Amino acid sequence: QNHNKHKEAPNPLSTHTPHMDTTVFKQGAAVWIPDEQEGWIPGVVGKLIDANTFEYNGVDGKPRTFKYTGKGSLPTARNTTLSEDRLDDLTRMSYLNQPTVMNTIRTRYMEDVIYTYSGLVLVSVNPYKDFGLYKEELMETYSGGKRALSDLPPHIFSIASSALHSLRATKRSQSIIVSGESGAGKTENARHIMRYFAKAAKAGKSTAAHRDGIEEAVLATSPVLEAFGNAKTIRNDNSSRFGKYMQVLFDEYGGIIGAEIKTYLLEKTRVVYQAKNERNYHVFYCLCAGAQAGNADLANSGLLSWRDYAYTNQGDCGTIPRYDDAGEFEKLQSAMEQSGIPKAEQANVWRTLHAILCIGNIKQASEQDQFLLKAAQLLHIDPAGFAKFLRVKKLVMGKETVEKELDQAQIINNRDALAKHIYELLFDWILAKINIALAPPDSAAKANSTFIGVLDIYGFERMIANSFEQFCINYANEKLQSEFCEKVFKVEQATYEREGISWSTIDFNDNQPCIDIIESKTGVIGLLDDECRVPNGSDKGYADKLLKLNNKYIAPVRFKNDHFCIKHYAYDVEYGSEGFLEKNRDQVNIDLLKVVASSSDAFCAQLLSCSPHIQSPNRASTSTAFKQSLTQLMEMIRSTDTHYVRCIKPNEVKKPLTFDGPHVLQQLQACGILETIRISAAGYPGRWAFKEFARRYPFAMLFSCLLIINLN
Repeated sequence: QNHNKHKEAPNPLSTHTPHMDTTVFKQGAAVWIPDEQEGWIPGVVGKLIDANTFEYNGVDGKPRTFKYTGKGSLPTARNTTLSEDRLDDLTRMSYLNQPTVMNTIRTRYMEDVIYTYSGLVLVSVNPYKDFGLYKEELMETYSGGKRALSDLPPHIFSIASSALHSLRATKRSQSIIVSGESGAGKTENARHIMRYFAKAAKAGKSTAAHRDGIEEAVLATSPVLEAFGNAKTIRNDNSSRFGKYMQVLFDEYGGIIGAEIKTYLLEKTRVVYQAKNERNYHVFYCLCAGAQAGNADLANSGLLSWRDYAYTNQGDCGTIPRYDDAGEFEKLQSAMEQSGIPKAEQANVWRTLHAILCIGNIKQASEQDQFLLKAAQLLHIDPAGFAKFLRVKKLVMGKETVEKELDQAQIINNRDALAKHIYELLFDWILAKINIALAPPDSAAKANSTFIGVLDIYGFERMIANSFEQFCINYANEKLQSEFCEKVFKVEQATYEREGISWSTIDFNDNQPCIDIIESKTGVIGLLDDECRVPNGSDKGYADKLLKLNNKYIAPVRFKNDHFCIKHYAYDVEYGSEGFLEKNRDQVNIDLLKVVASSSDAFCAQLLSCSPHIQSPNRASTSTAFKQSLTQLMEMIRSTDTHYVRCIKPNEVKKPLTFDGPHVLQQLQACGILETIRISAAGYPGRWAFKEFARRYPFAMLFSCLLIINLN
């Protein structure tokens, strides 16, 4: 009976069991031994000591002892066939388990082979070096002209080529989902997918809807969005601080006729705060470096060094090795022109960014503050009104309106909220300009087109301190994982049906109950919105209400009564409730916004007129708006054929040929690879072509042939 069965199960491929019977480990058997430092290490079973203990020989030949204490993982069978250590598809291995998966990826990585298939998924391990893996001639190899795609080794170009071929063959839109933790190589892989599309589209036929230069315009969006949406973090020098879904539109011949970009959850907090050894968004440092280097377009701007601004010097990390900010500024100018933002409009962007930097240096909400005056000058607003509403908030009490003086901490919060909001509006304006430049020539062309959407989105995050942003990121990954498991199961089922094989129920981990408690009216988002509406609502009150739900997916955190833990499918994450309400409300002093919106400068006035705070005072909360946009994204993805790229970070020190086994295993679990393997292992895990099967089992083949002859 072919059907799926959801199962709320522990971690995929877990080898944990409460008891161990050493009789199943025969002397001389090749096994994998759990190891805290390496994740798993190979060994050969030696002397059996008791029911929970045996000796084994390590790689160095020295005898060691393994004793099972009732906790952690058990040893598991190891395949000694050398060729399987280098298989390019994990689902083709004889033993489908955690250590074999990890060892195959590690073996290939240490030989500079960073791409591996896992069924329908491409696993990509960040090499932290360049070894000519993305040359133009290699793109041509993967175009399908001379060799079948199935005969070529795994590569990001193979995923791009597969999506493009499917689009042309089926006339159905496609999606490529690129995910992974910060520093795993998502941005790099997404960039090379776009390069492949641009080159492949140029080589094909075109229709009247095709526009000259559209391929270059699509590629130019990457450096622009990276400058304004990427930053150096402790874990990654070019970390995307937003999610992006780019739809590349194709005509009937597979030529690019346009594109559209949607973004999700820009990290606004970074504009006003950076941790030690981290930077603000790249564009701020490029701007300052460009001015210091004498860029003609910044002449007489009065811009100072990054060290002189509070919004850029907090991390004490203004430069990145091998990254020339001044040179990148010139490249950014060129890319913006290609993206539909000419030099005249760029000047408005630089002026607005300069104003944001000056706002961050305001210490006194008075006309005596030089940075307040400079910010007012750049924004073309009244400095007196600007100063007043930095330190004053209007309160409506019955039929009267009173003005309340703010204390210094509230003034700083007022200032920072304005800076974050202006940056968000500027980011949205740039995105809108890009989408206008990339739009197809007419609505008919768009209506008749198909698309390939590339989703470059953050993977699961579990930091030392997790807040509202990490919750939103992990919620998005819960939704994507649910869709991923459904897709993997359907592909597995189709394989059996195609081969004419009867098969029984396969269980797979179902994370829908966790999604339900997040999305329900009395769940994580619903209670957060409710607490934001309560007059004296607090972060602590919100955490208390969550813990009173008595739901198995939400747990208290020991000794931290303002924290709560959500049991995500990947792993449990502890969240500190501090800041949840403020970030969910996303409030800005409306009177302060009106001062800026009254600017005598047309660009500034237009920018602020787009503020949802001015247009829709009763707008949805941040979490509800994110939930709605995520629902739309999932509907879009479900309407397409989906391809997956899972990016893996091999170590935390960003060094080549360094493999941290336990950290890689954690990521393989978080991104669903181990669940893919578990589903494959639950059915018929041994999969060989007939020729390979005959080579492996010649006596079985001979016996079958003799049996058939005798029967005849």
